[in-house]
Amino acid sequence: MGYTADGKLIILVIEGRSKNSGGATLIQEAQIFKDLGCWEALNLDGGGSSCLLVNGKPTIKVSDAGQRPVPAVFIIKSRK
Repeated sequence: MGYTADGKLIILVIEGRSKNSGGATLIQEAQIFKDLGCWEALNLDGGGSSCLLVNGKPTIKVSDAGQRPVPAVFIIKSRK
């Protein structure tokens, strides 16, 4: 995840290496964030269990054999 100069939060999850996806290196990820206008970014997890759910629906396929319990999550909720 990264921040732009005007305070926007950018969340990026890249599908891991598999027969359908090439994944990304840290250098490639840094360039993506730079291209998106981020002035600061963090790599939270590069593991095969990484996923991004939007309104409970997955946006990518995990690169491990399947989803498994993980010890940490990052949740964004609206202030409605």
